[in-house]
Amino acid sequence: DQLAPLSLRLLADGEALLARGDRQGAQDRFESALAADPRNRRAFLGMARVAEAEGLPGRAVRFGKASVLRVPPAD
Repeated sequence: DQLAPLSLRLLADGEALLARGDRQGAQDRFESALAADPRNRRAFLGMARVAEAEGLPGRAVRFGKASVLRVPPAD
């Protein structure tokens, strides 16, 4: 099963934004990538990286676990 192409494009956009330091833009793209295809594990990892960059280690861990389990984290 391939991931939805839209989800992959949004993921790439999010990674580029995060690399430029635009955490909010990156988070928006990662969330959209997950909405387009909830199986996109790399989008969960992107959300974890955003949380880590924002100094939210607990949230980062939850998203990291979600990437392995493919289950959205409970907030």
